[in-house]
Amino acid sequence: MKNDNTKNVKRKDKKGRVLRTGETQQPDGRYRYSYTVNGKQKSFYSWRLEKTDRLPTGKRECVSLREQELEIQKLINANVNANNMTVEQLVENYLKIRKSSVKRSTAKNHKYALKLLKKNPAFCKKKIVDIQITDAKNFFIDFAENGATYSNLLMVKGIVFPAFRNAYEDRLIMTNPMAFSFSKLIKGTLGETPSLTEEQMNKFLDFIKNDSLLGRYYSPIYILFHTGLRISELCGLVLQDVDFRKKTITISHQLVTAPGGSDDYIDTPKTERGKRVLPLTDDVADHLKALQVLVMKRRIQPVVEGYSGFFFVTKNGKRPTNGSDWSSIFKNLEHKFRKQNPDYEIPHITPHVCRHTYCTNMARAGVQPKVLQYLMGHADIETTLRIYTHVHDEQEVREAVEKATEKAN
Repeated sequence: MKNDNTKNVKRKDKKGRVLRTGETQQPDGRYRYSYTVNGKQKSFYSWRLEKTDRLPTGKRECVSLREQELEIQKLINANVNANNMTVEQLVENYLKIRKSSVKRSTAKNHKYALKLLKKNPAFCKKKIVDIQITDAKNFFIDFAENGATYSNLLMVKGIVFPAFRNAYEDRLIMTNPMAFSFSKLIKGTLGETPSLTEEQMNKFLDFIKNDSLLGRYYSPIYILFHTGLRISELCGLVLQDVDFRKKTITISHQLVTAPGGSDDYIDTPKTERGKRVLPLTDDVADHLKALQVLVMKRRIQPVVEGYSGFFFVTKNGKRPTNGSDWSSIFKNLEHKFRKQNPDYEIPHITPHVCRHTYCTNMARAGVQPKVLQYLMGHADIETTLRIYTHVHDEQEVREAVEKATEKAN
């Protein structure tokens, strides 16, 4: 009879290192750590076991598994009594666990959202077991009435709602005070993004083109109106992204500025569907070819995380333009346009309005929803269909979706 010593065999990773309890290595090389909270299993992952491990080629930067384990153990060992845990502590604990699994831009947004949340100490210092739905609603209503932008409201919602949901699932609280419709509570705060008519777009573009001082902005704004690029994608556009022979623009990254105005950095597109290859039309190609000549003549080529050859840089040429720069540019353009055309009606114009105008024009031209979703890089078809409903009646939308589904199948 053979002795069964399998129970004494310790698991090892592909490098021969002994794995601790709860640690495993996946077939693709990723490490996983599993633990139990209140009878419910939770897991997190990393491409590195130890902090000193080299990140596999092509993988996104991440916190090592054992660093994450240490944070979890700190939380467990601290054994914070739910009866004394504050909103601030709850959200901070939630963000510590989430930090390793989110994109860098998301982590910075979380940090900024926490800063905004802490501006309301009366809510932050309150114990989570004492928070009622009314308290939560009043917090967001007061936040909005005190001048918070809708984007900031969404940022704070994005960390408070899931933190309380996790607390409820972990049985730290008996009921979830965030179990209400946020959109119904903050009514009318976010208006529909307008789009320009063809006449309005052309009049605005002609104004820029013919202005001796502002004419340098004509090409980038023309490109925004005729490609539907996000402003961060335009800012990140470099020479290698444009293939004039194949007549394509490849969108694989964006230039991002974290909330609070810290340094710009390169990140992947907003969503996985944001990665796309767009057709390069002749008119847009003409603008990019002219810009390419200027880029090649530059004596200074700004470099951001290995990327250079940016199409659009600041006046001094030391860095690529970012979203904040373009917000100011559009504000100045619109102010001067309205001053010169006091009786002409036109919506408030932003880079996102250019994108929305492109999407609306494509919908009006009969581009199918699935195709338009791809062109825009929308994560989900519902976003695309909302624009369709503004330019087509319900029956047209239904027929378009059915056609797209038939082709897909």
